[in-house]
Amino acid sequence: MVENDTIYTELREGAQGEYNVGGIFNIDFSTVELAVNFVDSFGAVCDSLIFNVRDGVYEGQFELIDILNTAPSRPII
Repeated sequence: MVENDTIYTELREGAQGEYNVGGIFNIDFSTVELAVNFVDSFGAVCDSLIFNVRDGVYEGQFELIDILNTAPSRPII
């Protein structure tokens, strides 16, 4: 007989909303890398996801891979 047959899982809503990257005031993410990590942590969107990338110098290469539930009506911009 199995003594521990419990399964744990975490369900969370997908990413959505409008966020500011960089700048001086009303900053949600200071770098593009942090914004990409935010999306990756959800792995899915449940509505449009908009990043307002402010003027500045951003270094690095970033790639969003396998973000579930994206569609023309639920883009990542």
